[in-house]
Amino acid sequence: MLRKPLIDANLYTIQVRPQRPVRPADSMEAEMTKPIALVTGGAQGIGYAIAERLLQDGAKVAIADIDKQKGKLAAEDLSNLGEVRFVHTDVGNRLDVHNLVAAIVDEFGDIDILVNNAGIVHGEDFLDISED
Repeated sequence: MLRKPLIDANLYTIQVRPQRPVRPADSMEAEMTKPIALVTGGAQGIGYAIAERLLQDGAKVAIADIDKQKGKLAAEDLSNLGEVRFVHTDVGNRLDVHNLVAAIVDEFGDIDILVNNAGIVHGEDFLDISED
């Protein structure tokens, strides 16, 4: 006896944004189709390691960090792996984040990968924190 499926697969559809190929044969096409990644808190530690891995996998990477010296040094160190840029950003400041995204989109194009690694420390209850 055949059992009837519990869920009819035809009732559910999932739309997924088509992924761009990462490494096509033509070098000009390859440059245009590299994914764009933004790593906040990417100047050191886990963020740096994530940025490094994304570059090794063929992405263009933007590093955002509040530490200007470490950010510039990280971008310089990682530049031998691929295209990387540093943008000085305080992710706790709305205007800084807006300017960060605008700068990345202007230079690289649409952001495909976002790694929200930067930490913000507040000594208040969550509901008591304001944007100011």
